[in-house]
Amino acid sequence: MFRKILIANRGEIAVRVARTARRLGVATVAVYSDADAHALHVEACDEAYRLGPPAPRESYLNGERILAIAKTCGAQAIHPGYGFLSENEGFAAACAREGVVFIGPPPSAIAAMGSKSAAKAIMGKARVPLVRATTATIRIRRGSRARRRRSASRADQGYRRRRRQGHADRPRGQRVRARRWPRPGARRRPPSATTACWSRST
Repeated sequence: MFRKILIANRGEIAVRVARTARRLGVATVAVYSDADAHALHVEACDEAYRLGPPAPRESYLNGERILAIAKTCGAQAIHPGYGFLSENEGFAAACAREGVVFIGPPPSAIAAMGSKSAAKAIMGKARVPLVRATTATIRIRRGSRARRRRSASRADQGYRRRRRQGHADRPRGQRVRARRWPRPGARRRPPSATTACWSRST
């Protein structure tokens, strides 16, 4: 059991982690930006340290600063909560180098799960049942003839089009098109860096 952990997050998740740690007899350290100096998660912890300006990139995403605080206050581990640095492979690896436990998956697992298409390939090799879909990444260009040919081919096979971002961290990155297939020459198109998925219509 750890004696002291640093919670590298804010809001409800930080408060929940702090309350659970207190019940287990573990001391907690909060970090905060200037905008959160009087936030509830700061009051819920035994110690609190300033990270920096309100912008997340200068505070809650500043892994070097968070690690430095952990070393200064004697925290044995860092709990990232969710969001921010919780899925940051580099930060997890940096914690390991500094001898601070990252309470979460190892860097290798974060890297493997960072791309949904790569994660799906790993699950497929492990014989985990998967939803039928293409694993190809398709970059869409305005007026692409190849795109129209691919769309027509899948329409003939009875597929309905659904697209999702390859690195989206929430389901809001997915879109199901209301019309089964766009009309030839239609100008509506998904962002160029999204991944197109194709699932059977029901």
